[in-house]
Amino acid sequence: AALPVNLPPLLCEPMYPCLGTISLHTGESLQQTIRVAFFIRNILDWIASSGRETATLEPTMLGTARMTIGARMSEAKPLHEGLFNWPDPAAGLIGSRCLDCGEHAFPAQSSCRACSGQNTVTANLGSEGTLWTWTIQSFMPKPPYDTDETPETFTPFGVGYIELACGLKVESRLRENTPAQLRIGMPMTMELITVRQNGDGDELLTFQFCAAKENH
Repeated sequence: AALPVNLPPLLCEPMYPCLGTISLHTGESLQQTIRVAFFIRNILDWIASSGRETATLEPTMLGTARMTIGARMSEAKPLHEGLFNWPDPAAGLIGSRCLDCGEHAFPAQSSCRACSGQNTVTANLGSEGTLWTWTIQSFMPKPPYDTDETPETFTPFGVGYIELACGLKVESRLRENTPAQLRIGMPMTMELITVRQNGDGDELLTFQFCAAKENH
């Protein structure tokens, strides 16, 4: 039996903006019902493999069902895992601390660079610090720098070392990108920015530092 298809715009749950519905008439015979069942299974398999859509199947009355097809909302996720707390970036950077000598490291290390000990633990390094030194990145860096930018659309940014409360100095991208905006010793705070999108449309995030609010 023919399967009438109708794709009107609908409102769905906020997590899955609706693309439309397909009305499925299962037919009056067992053979027709089996054909429709295979048709539904193929659609669901395709949707699951794509990772971009979601589908729900809802019986409506005897012999019919409605399939709702929606687009998966894009998500935000770290470009590299384990550098900052996610999804709570306010907790700041993630590093390690040596239980033998107290030395901190970023990114987290399994051994201590100061005493060569193996007794390290994960440590929250916070999201505040002071600008220890800086420069301006005025041209597009070479790989592995990987964004959606081109040399023509590239926007210069600051690069500097941030001295954290624990004394560790961390290299970071800076929001400020002119010499007039930067001075050694100024208070800085961490924020997250989108680097690019992956193939699924998810935003890939990294951290940078910017002038603390009292300096804006």
